[in-house]
Amino acid sequence: MVVIISYFLGLYQEGKILKLTELPKDILQALLIRMNFNFFSMSIWVVSVWYLRITTCQIISTLSPIILIYFSIFFLGEKYYSNLVCCSMGGVLTVSYIYKYGISKLNRVLFLSSTVTGTHVTTDILRGMVEVDADHLYYYTQGLAQDSKPLAFLFKLLYKGGVMKGLCGLVNRLIPHLKDEVFNGFLKDTFGTMPAVWAITLPEGYDEAIKYMFEGQEDKYKGIIELSKKYQKVAAHREKMLLNAEKSGVNICVVAGYNRACIPVYPGGGGNGDAILESDRMLCGAKVAEIGKTLGDNYKAKNPKLVSPDNVVDLSDALFPGTTWAISNGHHVCGDYGSDFGELVLGILGFKGKCTVESFDRFPQFIYSPTRAEFGEF
Repeated sequence: MVVIISYFLGLYQEGKILKLTELPKDILQALLIRMNFNFFSMSIWVVSVWYLRITTCQIISTLSPIILIYFSIFFLGEKYYSNLVCCSMGGVLTVSYIYKYGISKLNRVLFLSSTVTGTHVTTDILRGMVEVDADHLYYYTQGLAQDSKPLAFLFKLLYKGGVMKGLCGLVNRLIPHLKDEVFNGFLKDTFGTMPAVWAITLPEGYDEAIKYMFEGQEDKYKGIIELSKKYQKVAAHREKMLLNAEKSGVNICVVAGYNRACIPVYPGGGGNGDAILESDRMLCGAKVAEIGKTLGDNYKAKNPKLVSPDNVVDLSDALFPGTTWAISNGHHVCGDYGSDFGELVLGILGFKGKCTVESFDRFPQFIYSPTRAEFGEF
């Protein structure tokens, strides 16, 4: 049985409106086709695919675990449990669900390229920490040009010749003069009033962000400030909540990429991520080297077995080192049907018992992904 829940009547799949009657009959394809959906609205959206088994309800959801879990209980009865796949912003929503409703209906949670522990990008931008780093810019352009050797070579020449460094220096000198215009024209009234932005702001930067954004206008922005405090209350407890959930039997798994440069306009995370979010946050507290660098030849890890073969990621301090997969060159929220990435996601979802990094011979803890669809060896 496949059920699609959405706030909209129509869905776009690669530019074509997809009717419910046109959904693929292959259940595995249906499970992962969400990865290719693009919606015709900028509003928060909900889409989920359910695969009903004898004792569990598999859910792939980006933003709607609360709706889906209670929908499944209503239709399926109390004996059914849910497996959540929390993609990108789905991570922070799932944390909010656990905070408010607990874990009694959860069997397995897979955080896939998710915001489960917040992000540097929102925390830095909300504090006015905007800067362009030449090294980060170079690696970012290399990611953009990965399918074009001539373009990649051109960017490399610009970098080696000092053009990027000079350009970044010019931009960084202009930023202070442009901050007021950008701040008043977009940052405060648009970006700063989005509730989800404050949900993924790191607690250690929250007070400074509130001051930078709303100092002197607290009454005007009282609503969003009060709402942000509620989100931060959840953020303050999320690590303890998740660890307690794991101790109580919820199988929490994490899959995220690294070694793809993030947008090079903020310093947090060292620019190392999946081109969208930072890897240290997606990997739930892992130590990750700055983009283009390693942890160093003399780096001493608490557990050398938890260091990636390329010496870029150390999972020793991650929340769930035994159930975390780190994928070098991994794309954001990947998992296209038929791809190696998709097989990993399905393998985790379908595993009987507690799934760990030792559950699959084919999918070790550290994986290299030469393309979006394939896994290779380091």
